[in-house]
Amino acid sequence: GEENYITTYYGSLVRSIEMLQEKYPHLDIVLASGYPTYLKDENGNLLMGYTEDFGEGTLSKYVALEYLASVQYNLSYIDNYYYKINENNIERYVDVQRLNDDGIDLVGNHVAEFLKKMNW
Repeated sequence: GEENYITTYYGSLVRSIEMLQEKYPHLDIVLASGYPTYLKDENGNLLMGYTEDFGEGTLSKYVALEYLASVQYNLSYIDNYYYKINENNIERYVDVQRLNDDGIDLVGNHVAEFLKKMNW
C-alpha cells in the first residue's frame, strides 16, 4: 500500500514515525495536524484547501492520513485542522498559507492546552 512508498506523504510520515520509535522507544510522539489554508481566485473568492485540489489532493486528505498514522502507531494527535479556523473566519487567522499573529496565538494556545491535559 501507500505506506510502503517513502516518496508519498503517508509513506514518508509513517517511516519517520517508525524510525523515531526504533531509535527512541520511550519517546512520546505527538502528531499535530496542519491548519486550514486558502487561495483566492481571480474574482477574490476563497478557494479553501479542504475542498480545492491544487495539484496534490485536498488538505483534508493529508489531515486524514495524519490521523490514520496517529491511530496506526498509537500516537497522541492534536487536531488543529478542524479546531476553530473555518471559511467564516479564516482571514482573521490565516494569511493565505501561513498563520498570522492571531492564528499563531489561537493554534499555540490549542497546543498548549493539549499538552497541559497530557501533564507534559
